[in-house]
Amino acid sequence: MEILSYWRTSHASTLEYAFNILEEIANKLDKYALLAKRLKRTPSIVNKLKRFNSKGMQLSTMQDIGGCRIILSNLKNVDRLIKILKKEGLFELRNDYIRNPKEDGYKSIHLIGKFKNSEGELRSIELQIRTKVQHSWATAVEIVDLFTKQSLKSNSGKTIWKDFFKYTSHQFSILENSIYLNSSDTRLIFKGFLEEFRKSKKKSLTYSAFKVFDSCNKLDITKKFSLFASSLQVTSEQLKNNTSNGYILIIVEIIEGNTFGINSIYYNENEVVKANYDYLMEEKNHFKIIILLLLYQLMQSVEYKKLILTILLILKILLNIYR
Repeated sequence: MEILSYWRTSHASTLEYAFNILEEIANKLDKYALLAKRLKRTPSIVNKLKRFNSKGMQLSTMQDIGGCRIILSNLKNVDRLIKILKKEGLFELRNDYIRNPKEDGYKSIHLIGKFKNSEGELRSIELQIRTKVQHSWATAVEIVDLFTKQSLKSNSGKTIWKDFFKYTSHQFSILENSIYLNSSDTRLIFKGFLEEFRKSKKKSLTYSAFKVFDSCNKLDITKKFSLFASSLQVTSEQLKNNTSNGYILIIVEIIEGNTFGINSIYYNENEVVKANYDYLMEEKNHFKIIILLLLYQLMQSVEYKKLILTILLILKILLNIYR
């Protein structure tokens, strides 16, 4: 575990360097661009090593321990950014899951770049580029994993939840071309979605809408998502006074039923080793959900809440269609 922790930490300076380059490029291209960065969580690294053990996966060959994410306004800007990055020779395309979505509904473009860390050693950084709509879907998957202790992101979890996200992804494709996509008025988003849905003649779209409706009823999803959004709001309130760079260790403790206790510990940017040590110690408690993220990413909690509320809105539309 010490070797894993060292290898994980050795990506920190590389990640920071790559992120700064990407931030400058993305903000010039799209004034609404959102960026985030993260070191892969230890359990996720361990699980991936186990899943791909038969294919010879090792720490040294894992390319997504350090990761950056860029969320852009629309598909057109996604294509523009990829052209720039490939032209500059910064990243190479690995997978295009927008044009060829995964079976579970996941959509994003994955690229890989190599940069030196503070010791002069090359480390791989994965870059994911997606639209706001695709990000709202992927964020919902991560949040459901967090609060239900599933691994839907790794295509492992309850079938009914997997079906819900698969068919929701199909529904969200309607929003990509909506003129109201980036509106702050949820009523316009509602209007645009409903108009596009009614115009569509695809039977598969009607079927996927019914499947989402069915999942919502069986899992009481709208209630659960409201709870998740509230918990994220609590977290963002706890963090809003920490405006400098650094790390946040978030400890989510399941108290009883749908009640969660949320605590956070702040670390300065130069305390990454201590942050990782404390993270490993807390992970030994199986009754807690432990997250260590860069402060920059956690300050997007309010944005995550907005995304969840947008998802709730779409779900309510689908529920109304079939009532």
